[in-house]
Amino acid sequence: MCLTIERNKVKKTATKIADMVIITKRIKFTFVYLILNTL
Repeated sequence: MCLTIERNKVKKTATKIADMVIITKRIKFTFVYLILNTL
């Protein structure tokens, strides 16, 4: 039981980190896009 719970925790944290990375990448891309459009 303990091992499965730990694995689930690791999976959840990994997915959270992945989501954060994707969101930050999207924000950076949109930011660069807006800057290029304004120039």
